[in-house]
Amino acid sequence: MTFEERKAKYPDHRYPNEEDELSLSKRVMAGLDKIKQEYRDQRVLLVIHGAVINSILAEISNGELDYRKTKIENACFNDIHFHENRWKIKTLNQVSHLSQYC
Repeated sequence: MTFEERKAKYPDHRYPNEEDELSLSKRVMAGLDKIKQEYRDQRVLLVIHGAVINSILAEISNGELDYRKTKIENACFNDIHFHENRWKIKTLNQVSHLSQYC
C-alpha cells in the first residue's frame, strides 16, 4: 500500500490491530528493563524503530518528549543512561555523524 493509499483509507491514522500507546510503552519498558538487568554496568547499543524510541523517551521524560512534541531524525543517536536508579537522557537526536553524507 502506498502512502497515498494508506492516507486515503485511514485518514485518522487508526490502523487495524494497532497496538495502543500504553501497551507499547509497557512492552518496550519491560524489554529495556530486561536488557538493563542482563547487561548491568555495560554499554548497549540498540538499533530500534522510531515508535520504540519515542515510547522510551516519553516514558523516561515523564511525557515531556513524545512523537507529538519531538521529531526523531532518521539514523540519529539518542544516548540514555541508567544512573542512581533512574533513566536519564544524556543526548537527544544526534545527527552529526551524518554530516559527511549530506
